[in-house]
Amino acid sequence: MYFTQLRSFQAVALEGSFTGAAERLNLSQPTITQQVGDLEGVFDVELFHRQGRRVELSEVGKSLLTITERIFTTNEEAIELLEAASGKGTGHLRISAVGPLDVIPIISPISDSHPGVKISLTICNSEEAHKSLLDFRADVAMLASTQMDPRLHYVDFASRPLVLYVNKQHRWANRKRVNLKDLQGQRMIIRESGSQTRLIFEKACAKANIAPGQRIEINNRDAFREAVAQGLGIGVIGDRGLAPDSRLHRIPLGDAGIRMYRQLACLKERKDARLIKAFLDTGQAMLDRIR
Repeated sequence: MYFTQLRSFQAVALEGSFTGAAERLNLSQPTITQQVGDLEGVFDVELFHRQGRRVELSEVGKSLLTITERIFTTNEEAIELLEAASGKGTGHLRISAVGPLDVIPIISPISDSHPGVKISLTICNSEEAHKSLLDFRADVAMLASTQMDPRLHYVDFASRPLVLYVNKQHRWANRKRVNLKDLQGQRMIIRESGSQTRLIFEKACAKANIAPGQRIEINNRDAFREAVAQGLGIGVIGDRGLAPDSRLHRIPLGDAGIRMYRQLACLKERKDARLIKAFLDTGQAMLDRIR
């Protein structure tokens, strides 16, 4: 009964403004305002805190957004099923991943075998990728997690060791291996809070009673690479976490067992959805070939 109003609410919530929602849905702003106002008026609730042109979700609005994400995701899956049955094979696959280099080889065959499908890729840390699944902002994710969530279905996807990067002028630029103890007091470039790379590295340092020096926290891979290239410090990241760069020297960590384990994941109740299953099956087949 309130499908149209809920759709307008969700658009405002996702865009952060009534103007953006109107553009998203190709409707007039007064129409969007009226439909959201109808919801608030009928149920006597405040869904948004309005601050000029900016809007922020209220607590009720945040809870409602979680529900509308499920509603409209289920609606999209129903349309995808009907389109697949009719031979049109369209749809939208939203992917969150902790890095591009491992997930792109999975996307490529999906794109080839489903030419009518729109594919969106968001690169973020593992915590955010995990949250995007629960919030229905992503259909599948490549995670780097040490703790399993019972709400998710997982496909193991190998592991990567943690490695160090320095620029070519660094005094370690000719070294073939470095141990954790060598990092005592060294200025480090690390990922942001929520990154499994950072968590694993900090746990390894604590276990070895190693205290690196000043830490520079960077949440963007391009900025991370540039910081290392400019000599701001020693970067620590999962192997294949950075694209090849002639300005950088990669150094393996000699300490055994400092690895980041990766998984493909989706919500358990969605694992058999057409595009999600295709992504997971492709990833599994790729891993089987590697093994």
